[in-house]
Amino acid sequence: MNIKAATILAALATASVANAEIIIDDWSTSQGPYNPSNGWNQTQAGNMLGDLRRTFIQNAGSQDGEVSGEISDNRLRFSATNGANNFFTTYWDGPDRQGTVPYDFSEGGENDRFRLDSYNTTNYTSALVVVKFSDGTFANAHFDFDARVGPHSGPTEIMFSSFAGATDWSNVEWVALDLGISADVGAEASVTVGTFSVVPAPASAMLLGLAGLATAKRRR
Repeated sequence: MNIKAATILAALATASVANAEIIIDDWSTSQGPYNPSNGWNQTQAGNMLGDLRRTFIQNAGSQDGEVSGEISDNRLRFSATNGANNFFTTYWDGPDRQGTVPYDFSEGGENDRFRLDSYNTTNYTSALVVVKFSDGTFANAHFDFDARVGPHSGPTEIMFSSFAGATDWSNVEWVALDLGISADVGAEASVTVGTFSVVPAPASAMLLGLAGLATAKRRR
């Protein structure tokens, strides 16, 4: 394989990855700020999956503490103070909460994972994805990262294969992202989340292999 052919194949592989990605929400449509008194069940139309998102915020910890959350500047942010437990759930489930037309999250089998391109936390946290399929079944799984027991910074992913039960990723009715964080008494904890999307396996291995073939040809 010559260098030109390798370059073309690498470009095609990159384009395929870009086309397969499904952005559920890049948080470009602002919402909030909210606290439990005004943000129990708020909806916002805009640039996201299904053109509508619904948010739900709850303090499940000490009532002496406070929780808050908002979506702005392409980020979802929420926090808890003084012993509060903040649960911030975002649904993309349509205007009547019954879902929308089925989505093919697999993009013909190319996609195999959910991704948060950034997930920055200062304390214990959890991140759960819940999916409802067109046949009425549900599945859920947690993102697997060390932030469950301490701070975390950077992207994180969860594989489709982590979801238990029969899952038809070509027929997704709606999806939800359930985030939680706990604050110590007298302290504050926060989470900042970047773009939430469905993506294929990284193409880096393929691109490295193509580059290696090109190098081998050049050295002959």
